Amino acid sequence: MALAFALSVEQPTLSGAFELGGPQVLTYEEFLLAIGRAAGHPRPLVHMPLALARAAAGAFDLLGPAAPLTSDQLQMLVEGSATPANAIESVFGIRPIPFEQGLNRYLAPGRR
Repeated sequence: MALAFALSVEQPTLSGAFELGGPQVLTYEEFLLAIGRAAGHPRPLVHMPLALARAAAGAFDLLGPAAPLTSDQLQMLVEGSATPANAIESVFGIRPIPFEQGLNRYLAPGRR
């Protein structure tokens, strides 16, 4: 992402908004599990019925900025946020690496 941002600043012919993403679509569960593995602390996930999560998020909304989860955030998770018009390769010429590979590279010993 940082490289795409830098290239957009350096190339005045590029203008507008671009959707950027990695080479794969991950579910939230896959995302969390990958982070646990890459950090060396995999944890089991506890699944919660959506109706219960909605009720909890609605109650948390009352906390304002201190809310650990809001109704809007939950709705975004339910809807997903994959980017079908990914400009990372087609516009910027950047070949993205898979999410977990990038995490492993970032969290490699000596980088912490």
